[in-house]
Amino acid sequence: MITNMTDGDRANGPTEAEDRLGVGSVVDGRYELVRLIGRGGMGRVFEVRHRLIKRRGALKCLHSYHVRDEAVVARFLAEARAAAAIGSEHIVDITDAGVTHDGTPYLVMEYLDGEDFSKLLKREGSLAPATAVELVSQVCRGLIAAHRKGIIHRDLKPENLLVTRGADGVARVKILDFGMAKFLDNRLTSSQDTFGSPYYMAPEQFFGAGKVDHRADIYSLGVILYELLTGVVPFKGSSVGEIVYQVTMTRPSPVSELRPDVPAALERVVVKAMSAQMDTRFQSVDELAEALAGLASPATPGATPKTPDLVRVPAGRFEVGSPPDESGRSSDETRHDVVISRPYRLFARPVTQAEWQALMGNNPSHHTGADRPVEMVSWFDAVAFCNALSRSCGLDEAYILTEVRGRPGEPGFSAKVEWKGPDHEGFRLPTEAEWERACRGTGPDRGGACLDEIAWYADDTLGATQAVGQKEPSGFGMYDMLGNVWEWCWDWYGSYPQGTVVDPTGPSSGLGRVDRGGAWNSSADLCRASNRDGCPPTERNPNLGFRPARTDLDGDG
Repeated sequence: MITNMTDGDRANGPTEAEDRLGVGSVVDGRYELVRLIGRGGMGRVFEVRHRLIKRRGALKCLHSYHVRDEAVVARFLAEARAAAAIGSEHIVDITDAGVTHDGTPYLVMEYLDGEDFSKLLKREGSLAPATAVELVSQVCRGLIAAHRKGIIHRDLKPENLLVTRGADGVARVKILDFGMAKFLDNRLTSSQDTFGSPYYMAPEQFFGAGKVDHRADIYSLGVILYELLTGVVPFKGSSVGEIVYQVTMTRPSPVSELRPDVPAALERVVVKAMSAQMDTRFQSVDELAEALAGLASPATPGATPKTPDLVRVPAGRFEVGSPPDESGRSSDETRHDVVISRPYRLFARPVTQAEWQALMGNNPSHHTGADRPVEMVSWFDAVAFCNALSRSCGLDEAYILTEVRGRPGEPGFSAKVEWKGPDHEGFRLPTEAEWERACRGTGPDRGGACLDEIAWYADDTLGATQAVGQKEPSGFGMYDMLGNVWEWCWDWYGSYPQGTVVDPTGPSSGLGRVDRGGAWNSSADLCRASNRDGCPPTERNPNLGFRPARTDLDGDG
């Protein structure tokens, strides 16, 4: 929600009876106050609904005793205009501002669901270095836009950084309360004490606003990065004076002592950002962002991964299904002709855990290993990954996701999914027919006697998935099409159509989505190019993975 107020803030703030605005009030004839989200020393935040267009928002208003301070009111509204002018997806969008008939200033902002860094730390304890780097890199992008407009935050802290989820479920960071610190930075003995900001303030902020410039934000971000990595703030104290002494006269425990797995290069970035001397810090947020980008790797969430190895599969006519005498054959494998009218490209290997981690920021897998296929992913998870990969490669997303619930890679994630169609350039799941054509390669099948050469399956895996790409490839040059993990396809599971079909995409609805190829614990009968299976799209288990495809729009056959 749009609030940066801690439990301590709520306890120290005025009661609702002390202010004129309350739930049920209508502001400027437009904004109905639906519920109180939070209360702090400076003001309150309400969920609101626009009476005409019914749009949700968040309204922040000052407490009544601040309304009498003309300078505070002027700065409140001036900073709102400045924040609204920044224009960054990483800064909360302020859509309106004004003053009520009784003189109470207010701001209206976008309504956001999510959790701030503080709550994230309470839940996780500390974050993986890759995740911390990605989150702070997003904050950098918002600060770069602000600093270019001459606006300094001066009150960066975990409570002011909100992690939200886009329609695709991917984490996005929003900076809250931009500019509020400009009229709070010299009030450390007032309600600001309860915010915890002194833990994140640059040394120069303790000794007068005249010395403060954009480098104060860099220091604060360094402290936040330290805390994300270690789970603790670098300096502690029971009073502002004690914190000032710690910040100016001592050094924090090295990150590597608290988290030995943090790379030395990342620790150096933290130390430089947190330098007590302004001139020895990073001199711009651009410099800090560049240093963090230099740490990006295939295991860094949100970083642009290296271009995946794609194998081109030509258009053509082929036979789907199995002959009546094929060992392990099921009744749903009726043979029929399929025409694929356009060439397409398919990942040479299943998506690995490193590739998933790079884009999605977590690793849901049961059998962990960077080069092993990601598993424990639902069909919805696979779709979200395809969209994230498209964005990272500068491509139009293949899917429209609405009614999103949860986060990709975590139980409960789901969405309403609309495929824009095969003529769009973005990454997507292969259709069942595309998967089978790619698996067959240039021959009818590669199972049977040669299965040991191409597949990890029940007789050959030692009870777990294996690193991808170790076995022989299929005729088209793709690895692990059979065995290791079942692979999600686009189609709903259902009976095959009769006769020849062109570019089939499966039934329009169903109970399960198709998964193909067998897994590490499957028998040889299941590891066949024609074998079919279907699972609910929410299914997540250690046998399920996927490999994306994309239409070759430049291909001619």
